[in-house]
Amino acid sequence: MTLQETITLFLAQYKKKSQETYGYNLKNFANFIGPARMIEAITPLHILEYQQYVEARPIALSTRATYFKMVKIFFNWLVRADLLEKSPARLLKIPRASVEVEKDKAMTDEELKRLLDWAKWRPRDFALILFLADTGCRAGGAAGLRVRDIDFDNLRALVTEKGEKTRPVSFESVCARALRTWLNKRPVKAGIYVFSAAAGPLQAASISQIVTRACQHVGVRALGSHSMRHRKGHQLAYGLVPPTLAAQALGHSNPQTTIDSYYPRGWDKTDEVMRSFAVKEGDVPGQPAAQEKPSIFVLKKGG
Repeated sequence: MTLQETITLFLAQYKKKSQETYGYNLKNFANFIGPARMIEAITPLHILEYQQYVEARPIALSTRATYFKMVKIFFNWLVRADLLEKSPARLLKIPRASVEVEKDKAMTDEELKRLLDWAKWRPRDFALILFLADTGCRAGGAAGLRVRDIDFDNLRALVTEKGEKTRPVSFESVCARALRTWLNKRPVKAGIYVFSAAAGPLQAASISQIVTRACQHVGVRALGSHSMRHRKGHQLAYGLVPPTLAAQALGHSNPQTTIDSYYPRGWDKTDEVMRSFAVKEGDVPGQPAAQEKPSIFVLKKGG
C-alpha cells in the first residue's frame, strides 16, 4: 500500500474534526516522503531526513513536536494493524517544549467574582461560567455538553473534548442550580445541547467569545474560557493535590503534562512544604510544646 492510502485508512477511524487536524500534520510528512511511496520502502533514514527538514524550518518548537508526534502515532498504528513489522519512526525523538502555564494566564478569583456578579441576571452565561470554573473543562467540552450528559444526583457530567475523548467532570450545587435554571428557561426550539439556544451545538470558539465579551462588560482583562481551565490547574497544583488526581480532573492522559503545566517549582515553595511536614516542638514525647519566645532586648548606648 502507498503512504497516501494508509494515511486515508488511519484517518478514517477518527471524527471529522480530528481527521482535519491529523490530516494536516500528516500531509506535510507525505509531501516530503512522497504520497505514492510504498510504506514498506520507508526507512529510518527517510524519517531522519524528514526530521532534519522540519528542524531547519522557522517554526515553533511546539509545532515541530506535533509533526513528529503525529508521525510516530501513525507508524505505530501501522504496526498494530499488521501493515508493517517495525516502525521506521521508532528512533524519532520528540522535542520537549516548555509547557509551564504562567499564573497570569489564569483568571483570578476577583475577576471570576466580577463575571459572576454581571452574569447572574443572564441564566445561560451564569450557568456556563460556573460550569467552566467548577470543572476546568475545555471550551469544546462545554460546547458539546448534552442535557442527558448531566447527572444532577451525583453532581457530575460527561464532556467530550480534545481527541474525541469523553470523560467525567465534577461541579458543585451552586452550578447545579444555575444549570437547572437555564434549562428551565431555554427557548422551546432549543435542542439537546445544554448551552445552545438553538437545535445545534455552539462552537468552541463561541464559548470562549462569550467569556471574553463578559470580561469586556465588567472591565477586566480580555480573557477566554481557557483562563478558567488554567485557574483550576493552578488551584489543584498549589492545593498540593496529587498529580495523578489533578491529571484526571483536567483530562490529561499523562500526569507529567499536569506537572509541567501547573505544579510549582523553586526552593521557596519546597521549603514551605517541607517545613509543614517537619517534626514540631511538642511532637517529641516528654518534650513540652514550644513556649512563646522571650523578648530580645537590645541595649543602646547610654541605656
